[in-house]
Amino acid sequence: MLFLHRELDPVQGGRPIRAFVDMRLRREVTKATADAALTTVAAVIDATHVTGRYDYQLLIAAKDVADLDLALNQLSDIVGAQETQTRLALRSLPGFPRSPSLQ
Repeated sequence: MLFLHRELDPVQGGRPIRAFVDMRLRREVTKATADAALTTVAAVIDATHVTGRYDYQLLIAAKDVADLDLALNQLSDIVGAQETQTRLALRSLPGFPRSPSLQ
């Protein structure tokens, strides 16, 4: 079986700012509601439901700081975030991302 995977470079797409955002939902927001709402936030390019203090880890690709601010506000207003923690990506390490070893 052959799998194809295509990576789109957010920088070449005009979104040079990458941010990792941990997001915890308000108690009354269901995961199903949040999952659907996350698809409406254009800057969110990856979303993972995780264990621990936060409910999701998001990858945001933003055009500029104002676009990042808009995305963070949308997480609260549209998705139902109670708390977020944001870290900016400074650079990717050579050789990453990589495929998992098949050994």
